[in-house]
Amino acid sequence: MKSIPISLFTLALLVWVSVSNVSIAQDAASASDDEVFVQDVTPLEAAKLIEENPDYVILDVRTPIEYNHSKIENAININYYSFSFKKNIEKLDRDKTYIVHCQSGVRSGKTLPIMLRAGFKNIIHIDAGMKGWKQAKLPTQ
Repeated sequence: MKSIPISLFTLALLVWVSVSNVSIAQDAASASDDEVFVQDVTPLEAAKLIEENPDYVILDVRTPIEYNHSKIENAININYYSFSFKKNIEKLDRDKTYIVHCQSGVRSGKTLPIMLRAGFKNIIHIDAGMKGWKQAKLPTQ
């Protein structure tokens, strides 16, 4: 068996992530106006949140070609690579909770600070993106 060195920082980060994943939807719903709620979730956790919270907005930041090939039901598409991406993000309702994803988690991860700077307070990020969604055999359109 091969030994893998782990830094103290990495270990602390893993502990923090595992502890912070408790009652995601409840935390998002109870966040006050001053608080900001950003959470990374697995595709299975996201599917459960979507089922339990039909008012959450699913934001797909992949290209239109990727989006038209397969998408999560009721997702809206804003192309991360579009010149008007930031303007289109700023047009969204800041009072809603958004579940953000892309193909693998990179573009959607880069979308989080853009949304935070624009004043969004409740953002949930699917860390494995559509790739993880499909690997979990979750439904697509």
